[in-house]
Amino acid sequence: MASFPLGSLNMKRPLFAFAVLFLLALAVTQRWGGFSGFSIAGGALLVSVCLPKEKQRLGRQLLLCGALAAVAALGAYSTFRLGLEKWQRLEGEQLVFTGWLEEISPYDGARVTLRGRAAWKGGEGAVCLDFPGMPEESAPGQWVTGTFLVTQVREDGAAPGGISIRVQAEEEPQPVPPPGFHPLASLAALRWRLSQTLWEAHPGEDTAVVLALVFSRRDKLPAGRLAELDYAGLRHLLVVSGFHLSLLTGWLDSLCRRLGLGPRAGGLCCLLGVWFLAGMAGFSTSVLRAGIMTSLYLLGRMVYLRSDGLTALGISGLILGAATPPVLFTAGWQLTFAATLGLLMGSGTLSSLMESRLASRFGQPGQGSRWAVEALAASVGAQLGVFPVVAARFGRVTLWGLVTALPAIPLATGIILLGGIGAVCLSVPALDLFGGLLLDLARFPARLLLLLAKGVRRLPDLACPALFPWQLALCLALPAGLFLCLGCLSRLSRRQGRPLFWAALALTVLTFGGMRLSLHGGAVVSIGKEGGVVIAAQTGTLVLDAGETAWERRLLSERLLRCGAQGPLVMASSRAAPANGILGWQGDLSPDAIYLSGEEIPLLKNQYPGNFLPLGEESQEVLPGVRLSRPLPGCLQVELKGRKLLKSTAAYDIIRESALPEETDLWISRTGESFSGPGMPKPARMPTGDQNVMIRTVRP
Repeated sequence: MASFPLGSLNMKRPLFAFAVLFLLALAVTQRWGGFSGFSIAGGALLVSVCLPKEKQRLGRQLLLCGALAAVAALGAYSTFRLGLEKWQRLEGEQLVFTGWLEEISPYDGARVTLRGRAAWKGGEGAVCLDFPGMPEESAPGQWVTGTFLVTQVREDGAAPGGISIRVQAEEEPQPVPPPGFHPLASLAALRWRLSQTLWEAHPGEDTAVVLALVFSRRDKLPAGRLAELDYAGLRHLLVVSGFHLSLLTGWLDSLCRRLGLGPRAGGLCCLLGVWFLAGMAGFSTSVLRAGIMTSLYLLGRMVYLRSDGLTALGISGLILGAATPPVLFTAGWQLTFAATLGLLMGSGTLSSLMESRLASRFGQPGQGSRWAVEALAASVGAQLGVFPVVAARFGRVTLWGLVTALPAIPLATGIILLGGIGAVCLSVPALDLFGGLLLDLARFPARLLLLLAKGVRRLPDLACPALFPWQLALCLALPAGLFLCLGCLSRLSRRQGRPLFWAALALTVLTFGGMRLSLHGGAVVSIGKEGGVVIAAQTGTLVLDAGETAWERRLLSERLLRCGAQGPLVMASSRAAPANGILGWQGDLSPDAIYLSGEEIPLLKNQYPGNFLPLGEESQEVLPGVRLSRPLPGCLQVELKGRKLLKSTAAYDIIRESALPEETDLWISRTGESFSGPGMPKPARMPTGDQNVMIRTVRP
């Protein structure tokens, strides 16, 4: 795929320029409201004024795109807000719903998403309901009817139109026969049936990988395996996206050519296959973006037009943003858009550069070498593109993905092909034996993928933290500078480009080295929105007041990963912890010790295995250099080599007015609000919703 040289940015791609300006204006309007989106038009005006005289035409075109984008963004967001306010008037009212079960929460089998039509006093319309009361034997695609009480209407980037409605019901919904043919409900039922058949044929971690790669279901993978895949930079393969659609399109296109079908008939078959696979992935954001881009490419080929990657990316982003404005602030949309943008902007130049180097040293590369170079270049371009998003969303960026992608891509290809055909064959009674054989064959590369991630987990960590604003700025500036260098390389001679390339590489190494050294001699304190606290010190990790539900434990696992948690894991609770929550801690997190109030320990030791230790008013060393005490009921105090941190189950204003221990450096309330003492850095609010603070620990 051809690279996009930054130096030739002009209106040869007006739709891409308009789409980018529209998305920026829409994001600004959502964040600050009013006419703030017109700041994008002001920026376009400033750029057009600063352009040289020979670029005046480009400046006028850019200004026109900026003005139109600002107006369109204001219109799209105003329409969304009017719809949201209309639905919010229903809070506290009842509606009669008839529709189908779209998705089951991977963390709570009774919490489901319902889609269909509802009627209420004064109107009716299509709705997306979030209902936490469905019997666990229910399955996607099942049609139900019932009366629900609307408890909350909220913005939701994963819901159609960006609006979802939280409801409750006194009686569980009743099943009803489907009213006619509904392809979306049928696809949801087929996806669930095929994935469940695949899982029931041979439950296990390797089958869970097949489920994730084929059906985008990650609920069967244990948290520990997800953490290993994260560490190895391979978790993105578990989300059905452009990689999967490109494989399917290539296979179908080759099959259509062998059958003698023309470009139009072959393109139509590929279109049907693309959207069928999108349905099998649950119409996630990443697969929708890839589906729109692939459809534009196929439609262009059917009418003998050349497709442009950047224009297709811009149109897909524009469609999704205009249809569902809150999607712009979801991690899935940001990751898939940034990865595709990075691939389009950098992979062509990178692959040409590497092929020329191979040719100069070893002669013209063969087909296998050329494939490996292109795969590596695509992986590097995509990884550079998502660097800022990954840093902002997860608090860390890993370099292992640049290395592990090369062996992982052929493994993933085999899993998708064998697992997809095997799932279909297992659902046909006459072909179940053949389907079982294909599943066994798919489980082999899946096991190799898990072994690859497990092996990388034992190697030195190549992840760099991005926990503070200056680190996020570096993660944004670094790929921008590298893409600028790649855009300039194609215009320079080898003698001119070599110093530029080595300078960019040296800057990259120094940047990540500085980010890693910045945490030396301290502890990262991460304060979650739910009030839980993670203290990642060099000698181990201490968690205060962890969540009790499966969803909160999954969020805690991700926070531990992005905080750079290492060494022994110790957990403590300042309040009476329910037995189910403690059992969940043991199963999902496997802590080395759990500190609780003394009266709870005898009962727990009789019921559950685990290292349960008592908390007292006197401080005790729970990790080397980390001491813990319970000075008052509902309070935990941590001492980090002279620094004191207080976690309380009280509200923020009560903490400040209470007679709590003096000389506290950091106070944290029940809901995660914090107050830092004199000389302490203030916690920085991150895009993930957490607050992070770096405590430099010094010996008293």
